[in-house]
Amino acid sequence: MKNTNICLVVLGFLAISLGAHASCTCTCTNNQAEAQCTSPADNKPVCAADICTAPPAAKQIDQAAAPGNANDEIAAKAVDDNRKGLLAYSQGNYPEALRLLTLSAEQNNVYSEYKLGYMYTKGLGTAKDDAQAVIWYRKAADQGNADAQNALANKYHSGLGVAKDEVAAFTLYSKSAEQGNVSAQANLAYMYQSGRGVAKNLAAAVIWYKKAAEQGDAEAQFSLGNKYHNGQGIDKDDAQAIAWYRKAADQGHADAQYTLGYMYQNGYGINKDVVEAGKWYRKAADQGNSNAVASLKGIGG
Repeated sequence: MKNTNICLVVLGFLAISLGAHASCTCTCTNNQAEAQCTSPADNKPVCAADICTAPPAAKQIDQAAAPGNANDEIAAKAVDDNRKGLLAYSQGNYPEALRLLTLSAEQNNVYSEYKLGYMYTKGLGTAKDDAQAVIWYRKAADQGNADAQNALANKYHSGLGVAKDEVAAFTLYSKSAEQGNVSAQANLAYMYQSGRGVAKNLAAAVIWYKKAAEQGDAEAQFSLGNKYHNGQGIDKDDAQAIAWYRKAADQGHADAQYTLGYMYQNGYGINKDVVEAGKWYRKAADQGNSNAVASLKGIGG
């Protein structure tokens, strides 16, 4: 196979047989350097062997101008701006944080893109702007950031900064949940439970509530307890319901505290214990749970 690397030196010499001036160039043919002449020549020049290994001049220029090092420097600066921006954020200097994170995000730093979305959502260092939040969340979500996918799904679910679209929300929750994002797992379970953006599927809801509950999400633990207590999407099991209600209640979840008191008062999945019921009703009542307040009065607490 012929390699078209060409030596840039053109050699001229007198062709003895014709008396004409022959023009020759050095080429690499089958990995052998040889001269190619435009007219017959008795004395072909000797070509340097290294033309078969040296890249063409144009390629050398491209390599010298390759942006690898420059890109590394840009990426490093984006990381540094992200670090400085997060420091400013932690110190409450939101305008400076916004400036630095914007510089970083404009160089496609995914963490800065997500943080900017959050700052525009909350109005930190800038006026609250859900449309801008959507722009930055989308950039980070497109790079696969699970937090951004969940946040963008919330925007589609609520219709803030973007047209309400439950199907888009479901799709994004799914992508985030598959990466282990606990909030997305709980949100995805809710979508299956309520039939939003997808056909209602209580068994699927239980699967995703359990994934989130096992990661410690109190709301998911409470919801999973309800599924076991009511036998929705899974076999009824009050002992399991008690276990999940307790996990949520121990985290201060007021509804779980009230429900755990209710389970103790009525002996569902556990022996009746009015004293223990009163204890959990009191915890929930202290958080303003009206059902707990009424139940306390009912047992004379």
